[in-house]
Amino acid sequence: MDILSGGWEQAAQGGQNLRLGDVLREACAACGVAPRPEEVDGAIARYIAPLDAGVVAFDDALDTLEALRGRGLEIGLVSNTVWAGEYHRREMERCGLLCYFDCIVFSAEAGIWKPQPGIYRLCLDALGVSAEEAVFVGDMPEHDIVGAQRAGMRGIYKHNDRPLPQGVHPDATITHLGELPALIDRW
Repeated sequence: MDILSGGWEQAAQGGQNLRLGDVLREACAACGVAPRPEEVDGAIARYIAPLDAGVVAFDDALDTLEALRGRGLEIGLVSNTVWAGEYHRREMERCGLLCYFDCIVFSAEAGIWKPQPGIYRLCLDALGVSAEEAVFVGDMPEHDIVGAQRAGMRGIYKHNDRPLPQGVHPDATITHLGELPALIDRW
């Protein structure tokens, strides 16, 4: 098991935080190298750049966020990630999404990972919303849906090509984000 996948699983189980800079420093130390902070930051930036260039929003993301905002809803984001939120915020800004979010919680910054209920509670508390009033939409059911439900929220599975794991029971399933406003209206 490599450092990233093993660390990801430990973080998801609440055993550690996982940040790309820490992984890089650990790998360097194993080779007898002690990189300077600016070298670590530069390596991370170079690693992320091609990934960042390929990030695009779902076709219906902006319309969906606009529809939710038009209903007066608070919108939060909770995301497991190994790199600093500044990179994701730039991606979101570039895609025109950032302005729609009232709260953003990235696991590497918060030190807690989905499916741990505490990461959802950080966002709920910041929004001033109870879990019973909230829904969470995610495409990784074993982290997103399970964690949201453990936190007392409804979990909506954004269907993808992966099969739904046994024992995971979303409160609803959508194929496109555009289905979300009507679903929330029915609830």
